[in-house]
Amino acid sequence: MTNFITEKFEETDEYDKTKDLTSETFEDADAYDKRSDQQYHCGLQLIRELGIKHGSTVLDIGAGPGRLALHVAGLIGKEGLCFGIDRSHERIKIAKRRAESRQISNLAFATGNGTNLSRFIDGFFDTVYLNSAFHWFNEQNRLLQEVHRVLKPGGRLGFTSQISNYPERDLREIGDSFLKKKRVDTSALSQSSYSVTIDEARELLDQAGFRVLRLELRPSIEDLETPEDAINDILKKRYKNLSSSQKEELRNELIKESKKIEIDGKIKVVRDKLIAIAEKGDTSKAIAAGS
Repeated sequence: MTNFITEKFEETDEYDKTKDLTSETFEDADAYDKRSDQQYHCGLQLIRELGIKHGSTVLDIGAGPGRLALHVAGLIGKEGLCFGIDRSHERIKIAKRRAESRQISNLAFATGNGTNLSRFIDGFFDTVYLNSAFHWFNEQNRLLQEVHRVLKPGGRLGFTSQISNYPERDLREIGDSFLKKKRVDTSALSQSSYSVTIDEARELLDQAGFRVLRLELRPSIEDLETPEDAINDILKKRYKNLSSSQKEELRNELIKESKKIEIDGKIKVVRDKLIAIAEKGDTSKAIAAGS
């Protein structure tokens, strides 16, 4: 039965891969996979706090290359089911290869968007989680409504979301200021993320019908990045729609200005992570709401 369900789920990928909402290449996806340790360890903590049980049915939204879903598949055992979706078909290809190489039968991946979970019936999942992915969704109300629909009564949602990010914020201020001096319209630049505050997250969860169990900020200082990596990252995210000449001129400016925030040739990466755990229904008491 498990194999039948996962196989039918993966069949939908033939349709959904035409809806890849990213412009990511295989090289991009592979590079992300190789530098995703921080996201993975953050996800392990989220999974522990969700208390996922043996035999559970679980959905990973924004599964990426599948590392965390693979861990979850081991927790739930052969009696459970884990499904992973991601908007990047290239990351899903990596995730599928990872699962197939380990011959895992209770885990399946397909390209998909969390704002459209129509392939799943109402009340199907015990747990849904988004690890370091919530801030990439611009339709967060719709996302949470869909998650609420597919969760069983009493089912749990967990997500981690980026609140603030250095050096991205510093580099964005440098870049936007430079472009304004050049009289380049910055209003149409790509928004790199859709971060929310604790109060905004609480309101979104309340509106979708969730009871908040935990909602808190956890600051972290991560590994240092080289200026080149940080600049390439923000050029790809925020400034991807600039012309080649504009992008090259901006790159030179960022290289020059980034020296002011370097420490021994590196840039400190500081992120605040919001962690949220909520329940469909109102049978449990909040364990740390608002802390």
